[in-house]
Amino acid sequence: MTERLTYDELPEEMPERFQGSLSLWTRVNIHRDGKLIEKGKWEEGHSFVKNFLYTLYTCFGHAYDYLAVNTSGSVEGVESPAVNEYTFRATDAAAANDNYGILLGTDNTAVTLSDYVLGTKIAHGVAATQLSYGAHSNNFAQPDGSNVDLVLIRLFTNSSGGDITVEEMGLVCYQVEAVGGLSKYYLLARDLKNFTITDGDVAYVEYRLRTTI
Repeated sequence: MTERLTYDELPEEMPERFQGSLSLWTRVNIHRDGKLIEKGKWEEGHSFVKNFLYTLYTCFGHAYDYLAVNTSGSVEGVESPAVNEYTFRATDAAAANDNYGILLGTDNTAVTLSDYVLGTKIAHGVAATQLSYGAHSNNFAQPDGSNVDLVLIRLFTNSSGGDITVEEMGLVCYQVEAVGGLSKYYLLARDLKNFTITDGDVAYVEYRLRTTI
């Protein structure tokens, strides 16, 4: 089993194995009545799926190849930023939007490179088994010591009347086709988690991408 490293806070100087790397980290904090009641640890993710590199490929090669699989299961020709500037649009999801950005689910099937959607996405709402999706905190990539971090944060409120156990989370990007104007969504990363959001509580879910020299 692959080792997963955890930290209370990500240190500025990472272990040698991370030198010159791009790493992905996740954390979940639980709030009740506006107060932090459970502080999560940053946990190393091993969760980039092949869509992540396929989408990068469209940027580097200005390509329109049929490689990525959208969240509907269709193989798509992802347009490069030369055609559509929103290839990596993932951090501006509005409140109530459960199509892209950070998403939560309840399936604990092992992560594979070919994953293109969460196993069982938790829908936005206040009914049983639903969570209220908040707007994304739109954080820019910024230096953190000798590293550069991109931190993505989204709030999930449980107003369903019962506790909800989360077993997966994912990061989905969004693109509007230049021709036809259809919205397409691509899973970039999927992580298995296990935490419960009690009715009335709010989960602060974070992804952090870090480049380390």
